[in-house]
Amino acid sequence: MKNKVHILNILTFICAMLCLIYYDSHRHIILKGITSAWFVLLAFINLFYAHKSNINKSIILFILIGLFLGMCADVFLWVSLIAGILFFASGHIFYILAFFKLEKFSKNDLVIITVIAVVSILIVFVSGFIQIIDPIVYVLLIGYTCIISIMLGKAFTNYFKLKSLSRLIMLIGCFMFWFSDLMLAFDMFGNVHDIVGQLCVYTYWPAQNILAYSLFHYVNEKIAV
Repeated sequence: MKNKVHILNILTFICAMLCLIYYDSHRHIILKGITSAWFVLLAFINLFYAHKSNINKSIILFILIGLFLGMCADVFLWVSLIAGILFFASGHIFYILAFFKLEKFSKNDLVIITVIAVVSILIVFVSGFIQIIDPIVYVLLIGYTCIISIMLGKAFTNYFKLKSLSRLIMLIGCFMFWFSDLMLAFDMFGNVHDIVGQLCVYTYWPAQNILAYSLFHYVNEKIAV
């Protein structure tokens, strides 16, 4: 079963990337929703794999909910920036819950998270690359920056606590997500080159699919215990 599920993961990932390329050429809200639905489907495949393998599914469910909220954010962001931010932030909270379920809070978490949060805030709010006029959006983005910093920081410390393949893939996905959000902020609020929009697109969707794919290896590692 392991090999069949792995092949299904790879095929689903490839379909997701092909759909992303098509969406990037046509840019329609329905296509955007379909493109995002692939990473939710990928997580469902691995949830089914965990069920068949009699593995505790709580961490997978948290990440699946986060992915689903990310899909909702992609659609709502098309019509409302604030709604999109709130959905994305909610999704990150579920990722954080999953990561803290993997490893409990430690002092290293606080150090790494603080460093990432400071760097992120300096880049977004102090560097001068972007200008945010709406005070509500400004406050929401500060909160969002802190939340995604917690997510990335915890992914870092989890990996260095136990250097497993699933945690490495999770870390890669989180870093790409963090980077894509920086590019999105520059694209929406900054006077920068159009390439940042493309960088956002081609790091965000792969990041979500990578997070969903990491669940396959998480199940394998639990089976091997």
